[in-house]
Amino acid sequence: MENLYEFLNSRHSVRSYKNEPLDLNRRNIIDNLVRQLNEEHHLKFKVVYDRVFVYNRFFFSLRFKARNAILLVHDNEEEAGYYSVPLMLKLHELGLGSCYVGSAVMRPEYMLDGNRPKCILAFGEIDIQGHPHENKPLESFIYVDGPRPNSLSHIAKIAMTAPTAMNRQDFIIRAINSEISVKKTSSGPFSDFDLGIVKYYVDLARNKVKLNLEPEQLPTN
Repeated sequence: MENLYEFLNSRHSVRSYKNEPLDLNRRNIIDNLVRQLNEEHHLKFKVVYDRVFVYNRFFFSLRFKARNAILLVHDNEEEAGYYSVPLMLKLHELGLGSCYVGSAVMRPEYMLDGNRPKCILAFGEIDIQGHPHENKPLESFIYVDGPRPNSLSHIAKIAMTAPTAMNRQDFIIRAINSEISVKKTSSGPFSDFDLGIVKYYVDLARNKVKLNLEPEQLPTN
C-alpha cells in the first residue's frame, strides 16, 4: 500500500494557476466522473470551465485566480466533502492542481439553481506547485480503547495526508474494541466537510473504496 501513500502525499493545494484552457480529453474525464458521482450518490456537483474565479484567502492578504471550478452542491456537508475526494484525486492524477475554497460559497455568483455550494474546488494547470504542511505527530491522531488493530497506524498515516480547512487536522482515528471510526475534534467552519474528506481517506486505507486511476497509476500492495 506504500504507493497509495506516496500518491496521496504528493498532492498539495495549489493557489497559482496558468491562464490556459483545459484540453478536451481531460475535460471529458472530469465531466464523466462528475456525472457518475451525481447519478450514483444524488449529488448536484457542477463543473464550470473558462471563467476566471478570483478568490481571497487568509483574511484577504492573498488573492489567487483559477479558470475552472467544481461547485460542490449537496444537501449534506459531510457527504459533499466525502464525494469531492475522488474528483480532487482524479485532478491530481491528470496533472492538474486544485484547492478547496470555502470563503467563496457566500458569493451569489456561485449559487447553482438556487443552491449554495458546501465548498468549491478550484482547479487548473499548475503555475507554482503547492507545498506540504507540517503535520501533527502520528500518535496525536490516534485513540485506542481495547486491543490496538495492526492497521491503525497505517490508517492514521493515510488520513494525515488529507487536506483540511486551514490545515487544522481537527480529527482523530478511534479504535474502540477494535472498531475503527473517525471523529472530528472541533465544530468550526467546514468541520463536517473536512470530516467527510478524512473519512474517504480512511476508507481508502481500509480498501472500502478504490481510486479510479488509469491502469499504470494503480497503487499496488
